[in-house]
Amino acid sequence: LSVIAIVAIPAATGIAVISKTAIPVLLGPNWVEAIPLVHAMAFVGLLTSLHSNTGVAYIALGKPRIHVLLQSISAIVLLPSAIALAKIFGIVGVAYAYLLANGLTFVINIFIAVHLIQIPPRKAIVSVQRPLLSALLMYVTVDWLQEYLMDQVALIWNLLLSISTGALVFTAMLLVLWLISGRPKGAETIALEYSRRIPVIGKLAERLLPASIRQ
Repeated sequence: LSVIAIVAIPAATGIAVISKTAIPVLLGPNWVEAIPLVHAMAFVGLLTSLHSNTGVAYIALGKPRIHVLLQSISAIVLLPSAIALAKIFGIVGVAYAYLLANGLTFVINIFIAVHLIQIPPRKAIVSVQRPLLSALLMYVTVDWLQEYLMDQVALIWNLLLSISTGALVFTAMLLVLWLISGRPKGAETIALEYSRRIPVIGKLAERLLPASIRQ
């Protein structure tokens, strides 16, 4: 879960926060109404990715009905909420309905998985807390930066600066939290091991890794 979280959480959060500049730059000003839609669907994708592997686990445990039940709950929630929210928010309301349905099934799914697969709740929380906190700081920082640069630089430069700043803030915060936690084995360790092969940052990654892994 930690490997999925370290990729999915910053990706979804990044797409959501830069949508206000990315859509006008990539698609043109006529598409600005799609910004809330992209924003909502980014978090739908995040929730889906975080609990997508549980379906395979249920099948392996001989309980495929749980996966079917969760999909049924999602459909039951999605249909009426999509109709109701579409009347209020238009097409964006459908995205909100997807977010609502996915959020509900995510909570139920994690609750079932923790008890059925016997994952300690604390372990499940720890596996996502560092990327979640890092992504939150990234979102706040990039959102502020975009507003600050909106009338000062061209939109394309706003977008590029926002992307680079977001990547730096997320990576720095993630490493700080990982170091504070005592450099536990996890997604950060895997990422640093791969980073050792990159000439520019290889030496830094080597120093950050625990001695037992460097050997």
